[in-house]
Amino acid sequence: MAAQFFNCKLGLLMFIHLGLLVGVSSMKVSTWQPLLKVLRKQIGIAKNRLESRELLMTKQEEATAN
Repeated sequence: MAAQFFNCKLGLLMFIHLGLLVGVSSMKVSTWQPLLKVLRKQIGIAKNRLESRELLMTKQEEATAN
């Protein structure tokens, strides 16, 4: 009704919120690709940090054992 009052065309308004397109089908894989890309990157960063900490702890344990 508001669109008719303001003589505007009724359509879809798509925008990005938290990295996801709002207003598109959430059933499409392409909708989730940007989020999956960010999550994979963050998981990789966390994995590298964990491996670095484990390596550091191993070196410290070896140094205290000797």
